[in-house]
Amino acid sequence: GADSETRASQYTQAASLLGEWRRDGILVQDEEPAYYPFEMRFRLDDSPRRIRGLLCAVDIEDWGGSVIPHERTIARQVEDRLGLLREAKANLSPVYSVFSGPCRPLTTLLDSLGEPIVSLEDEAGVEHRLWRTRDARISHWLEKEDLLIADGHHRYTVALAYRDEMRREHGPGLWDKIMMFVVDAGTEEPPVLPRPARKGLSVLP
Repeated sequence: GADSETRASQYTQAASLLGEWRRDGILVQDEEPAYYPFEMRFRLDDSPRRIRGLLCAVDIEDWGGSVIPHERTIARQVEDRLGLLREAKANLSPVYSVFSGPCRPLTTLLDSLGEPIVSLEDEAGVEHRLWRTRDARISHWLEKEDLLIADGHHRYTVALAYRDEMRREHGPGLWDKIMMFVVDAGTEEPPVLPRPARKGLSVLP
């Protein structure tokens, strides 16, 4: 129907724009795998706040393991986002997850960062700061932590379905991982805020 055609067109447009960003050097792939410390600075109740964590690739696993959901997903939204992932072949937005912590070595690392490689302010006034590190100890610090999905249940469900599709056709590959923003809740104390109502069609994961 018309809705399906509209969504398919939006998927194609998103994939085309992603390709343009890569060709123009707006998005550049690192030569080696890395972790990306990430910080958001904002104001809440007239007080300055921040959230720090890691943007990283996390192994996708079936539900019931160390990745823990707390919401149900809607099948129609999963299929919508799956269409986008099939077309773009990339995670366009990270799953936001927290672990109980505190992880003192990670806090020490985040405290020791110098100037970010990227710093910008979005339209809501939130400052985003990004670093890069290849500290191999990070995986050992976090290997026993369970990850609670704070936001991104549909994104994770879609990535799980896409992984299974690709494995059936091609075996193991890059689709076995998902981009996550991982936050130590025991140190960062991220606020829990209501999600604003969204109107209209959204094809972002």
